Amino acid sequence: MPRPLYFHPFNDHRHSTGIGLNVPSSLALRAMAPTVGYSGHAHYKYLWKMGAGSLTFQAYVAPADRIYVMGHCVANSNVLKTQVLVTGKCTDAKLANLFQAHGLPAHSQAHIRILACNSATPPVQVGAQICFAERLKARMTGLGYAAVTVRGYDTPVGIHLGWQWAGLKFWESADSHAHDY
Repeated sequence: MPRPLYFHPFNDHRHSTGIGLNVPSSLALRAMAPTVGYSGHAHYKYLWKMGAGSLTFQAYVAPADRIYVMGHCVANSNVLKTQVLVTGKCTDAKLANLFQAHGLPAHSQAHIRILACNSATPPVQVGAQICFAERLKARMTGLGYAAVTVRGYDTPVGIHLGWQWAGLKFWESADSHAHDY
């Protein structure tokens, strides 16, 4: 089983903390890691370092394998953002294509977890767009990744991060707001 992988799918080198501070994406990604106490046991990948194609995701094939994607999201959106620059965006379609371009095998059963506020917040009105996590799952399925699970959260993730920093169990609390597609 490969180590958890934390992925910053943006060309921006900075990321907003959500409380008015813009920090290097390497700091933001490591601080957001659910395995923050075990950060030496994880891989951290940044789009601007990966180039157009690679084999970054090729080992992530089993149901227990985790790929965490960091960003900011709003309900019913198809875009993740860094919240720093206008160019700091990644649509569901672009993210699905990045997984393909960087070697995720078509038979992968990995779990892709979207570490972004409201990435699975359902529509509040009939006919509204579906959430980011559900859109990504549909894109992944369309590219032949039917066995991949995409998890999103219907809550502001930063609230749970504060609990994590306070020594409380972040993912047990956030998991009550998780939706798998």
